[in-house]
Amino acid sequence: MIYDTLNNIHLYKGIHPNLDRVIEMIQTHDLSQLPMGKTIIEEDLCWVNRMTYQTKPQAECRFEAHRLYGDVQISLIGCEYMGYTPLADIKLCDDYDPDRDIVHGSGSPLTLCCLNQQMAAVFFAEDAHMAKINQSLETVDKLCFKFKL
Repeated sequence: MIYDTLNNIHLYKGIHPNLDRVIEMIQTHDLSQLPMGKTIIEEDLCWVNRMTYQTKPQAECRFEAHRLYGDVQISLIGCEYMGYTPLADIKLCDDYDPDRDIVHGSGSPLTLCCLNQQMAAVFFAEDAHMAKINQSLETVDKLCFKFKL
């Protein structure tokens, strides 16, 4: 997992070529102009999904993890907390769904990271993450970049 300011996102180039493609888009595009829904960056290698949702209390959230694609998550509007725990430390709630590249789990986050307009969170296959956390109801306009691992 990586949690850092958007201003430092360039420091993570070289970790993975598909993550590099995402970082390049973050650095060269006005992200606020991306449409809602899925935008392909490079077919089958990386894309971004823009979404809007309401935050909720941590007790109503669950972990998710992915095997094939990593995530780069950025909030355009609003603030949510992202829970993080190593995948090995959560209790799986369902079987891995290969069509959606997702498995869900339960447990307590090892840490909570504030995802606002200045921050980015990067999650890899070994990282279970819990989105949408905030004790106060807040609308979040968010980008979730996916990159093939």
